[in-house]
Amino acid sequence: MINKTILNDIGKWFVLLIIATAFYSCNNEPEASGDVIVKVYDKVLRKSDIETLVPQNTKATDSADIVDRYIQEWVNKELILQKAKLNVGTNPSIEKMVEDYRNSLIVSKYMELLVDQKASTEISEAEIAEFYNRNPENFKLNEEIINGIFLQIPLDAPRIDDLKSWMKDRTEEDLLELEDYCFQNASKYEDFSEKWLPASVLEKYLPDVLNKSALKKGVTIEQSDSLSRYYLVVFDEKDAGETAPLIYVQPQIVKILQHKKRLEYIATFKRDILNEAIENKKVIYYEDK
Repeated sequence: MINKTILNDIGKWFVLLIIATAFYSCNNEPEASGDVIVKVYDKVLRKSDIETLVPQNTKATDSADIVDRYIQEWVNKELILQKAKLNVGTNPSIEKMVEDYRNSLIVSKYMELLVDQKASTEISEAEIAEFYNRNPENFKLNEEIINGIFLQIPLDAPRIDDLKSWMKDRTEEDLLELEDYCFQNASKYEDFSEKWLPASVLEKYLPDVLNKSALKKGVTIEQSDSLSRYYLVVFDEKDAGETAPLIYVQPQIVKILQHKKRLEYIATFKRDILNEAIENKKVIYYEDK
């Protein structure tokens, strides 16, 4: 029979062995920190790597699905990568492609930062008008657009006759009265007399289908349902195929001109650094012998 003292000593040594093994593992395995989700060969995916993966306000079940899919895709990618490295090995053509891609990323990022910091993208009203007048064929409308006012009034709202009179005459005083009335009584009021809106946008405000052929300068479209009256007051309109008003396409023109200025800056920059490099003997062209 084994002595109890010997058994106790064995137990103590066994416990010490477990503690020592655990201590060694914690100090030699980076994944022992608890931050690691999964390890594939020598690569680890950490919780910190997926902190921003799930958009805010996502349901818990959807969040779990997104994270699970990402983890599985990551594992699969790393496994395939390991197989590819074993079978393809060091391939000069791949190394060159990687280097070319890396250099392209560096150049692209540098040019992006340079253009953002140095290129002037201020566009004057004169530049916008000049571009618009030189390129009218580029600004043909795809659909009807309207300039005017939209309002939705509860059926029990007061002074409907006055309201219709203000919409009909539309003097400066009438429009002020109309605006004041709508602020007090309208469920919805949108003044787009200083801009243009597509008919397709305004149609969503109305309970019934909008008759596009009825959209003529000076008319008022009236519709109603069980709760409200709807009025679309047309100050002016442009049909599909007509040249869009300048104010309607101005944001588009600004983007075009800003892009053009960026390209011009890049072209000038490339020319200047080339001339400087040639002058300093950093670029030398050799004639064919």
